[in-house]
Amino acid sequence: MGKGLKSYFLEKTSKKNLKNQKSERKSDRVAILFHLSDYSSNELSQCFQNNFKEFKNYQLDLIAFSDENQDKSADGLHVFSKKDFNFFSKPKSEELKGFYGQTYQLIFNLFDEESVYLQLMNSCLKANFQVGISDLEQNQMLIRVSSKEPQEFFSEASKYLKQIDYGS
Repeated sequence: MGKGLKSYFLEKTSKKNLKNQKSERKSDRVAILFHLSDYSSNELSQCFQNNFKEFKNYQLDLIAFSDENQDKSADGLHVFSKKDFNFFSKPKSEELKGFYGQTYQLIFNLFDEESVYLQLMNSCLKANFQVGISDLEQNQMLIRVSSKEPQEFFSEASKYLKQIDYGS
């Protein structure tokens, strides 16, 4: 029963946060949300930098979910697990609380619909534009590529974002 209630609060909190998610404010930050077991943070960072040179002066936040309670937070990489949230889907750690309401120019969502904790984290961030690999409500642009190929994803995202004249 407790697990069902926790899932209920996760979904409810995510949906409530989505209503206030869009930001019109210019920001010098970019975020990449992903599952730590699916990607290497160094590879994601490198692929982003190779394809988005116009964002070289932006702060890049790599926000990763891990099934284990690992402390792998390092320069630009922030790792969280389900243990970082209380029963009502509120963050316990100060690091996570620091992200709530943070405004980003771009957010890249490299996770699928089943990643409820990444969806929750995403719903707490504000963004001018969001690009993802799955058909989530918050993504304004969907890039269909193999989710395990970040170079292909960032190359396609860069191409389309430049065509719609979205960027720095």
